[in-house]
Amino acid sequence: MYQLQKAKEIGFNIPNTIVTNNHKQLSEFVSDNANEVIIKPIRQGRIQLSDGVKTIFTNQVGKEVLENLIEYDLTPCIVQNLIQKEYELRITVVGDKVFSAKINSQENENTQTDWRKEKNPFFECYIPQEIENKCIKLLTELNISFGAIDLIKDKNGEYIFLEINPNGQWAWIEMETGLKISEAIINFLTTTE
Repeated sequence: MYQLQKAKEIGFNIPNTIVTNNHKQLSEFVSDNANEVIIKPIRQGRIQLSDGVKTIFTNQVGKEVLENLIEYDLTPCIVQNLIQKEYELRITVVGDKVFSAKINSQENENTQTDWRKEKNPFFECYIPQEIENKCIKLLTELNISFGAIDLIKDKNGEYIFLEINPNGQWAWIEMETGLKISEAIINFLTTTE
């Protein structure tokens, strides 16, 4: 929530968001967002079960659940409006160097809500200088030197901030796209005192 607040303060568009376990608040939020919302865990996206570790993906809340919301026990979770995506982006920032990659998640039905559900390639892409500047400024505001930022480019051409991971994985993006992230990390570490 702190990340979303900071991102909004510096000018990023963010999803309508609520964290609650209150049925009334959630019902009102769902109604205010045309009954199209997604749900994701607050902190841990993996759970240990007897048959192994399972990942909890971001999911759209189905009509049946929405119609019978009062029957469900609620634990605090993040609920946001469903955004109609053109594609999704992973922006890796090292100091003041910005590396942009996109995934065409909407081309695969299984990855439309969460691109992690199935392996699809990432590609180097262009983002406007204004978005690059906001990414760099967000790192400054959070007092970090590295961040893996997830954005959506929506159907209206707007960039929507989802989250920043201050220790996000980056090697796989470099291997798929050829972006020189490791070189930027080495240069940053050898020139920073």
